[in-house]
Amino acid sequence: MTNLPPSSHQPQGRCKPVAGLERIAGGSRIGPFRVDATGRIDPAEPDCATGFGFHWRGHAMHAGLGQGGLQIHARLGQVPSTAGRADTRPGLFAALRFLARAMPIGWRLRLAPDHSIRLERSLTVKMPTSAVDLLADLICFLLALAPYLDLLDESGLDAMELGGAGAAVDPVGTASTCPG
Repeated sequence: MTNLPPSSHQPQGRCKPVAGLERIAGGSRIGPFRVDATGRIDPAEPDCATGFGFHWRGHAMHAGLGQGGLQIHARLGQVPSTAGRADTRPGLFAALRFLARAMPIGWRLRLAPDHSIRLERSLTVKMPTSAVDLLADLICFLLALAPYLDLLDESGLDAMELGGAGAAVDPVGTASTCPG
């Protein structure tokens, strides 16, 4: 998948891929997760985080689960160059300044050196957890993000100009992928 923001939750070199179901003490192992007898999950290797990429309203996202909780990274778009749509830059920068102050505590908005706009959010998750709880946390975040995306869209941000995988996604829907 292209255009996903870098994540501290990418598997490290010493993490070995595990496919299928494997019985282990106290439950099972499915892929990178330990599953206990009640169906609750946690990463099988504490130093190896796992995650998945998806798109929300045309924006590339990555959610990673590690012992520290759920890390969400989003590439919201890119500031247009002065050679392209210079007239939209002042409004977009004003919107970014406003968003940086208006976003909820714990959300981190930043402008990367390549002028991409990135959002990071960390959620504490008690391990082991259920897949339903993880998805509920993620969906709550995405619903809370929607008005901020609306403001960025109105100020001239174009997520589709990122190209790659983001350009192929219906901007009002979602698409998901699960690597491996």
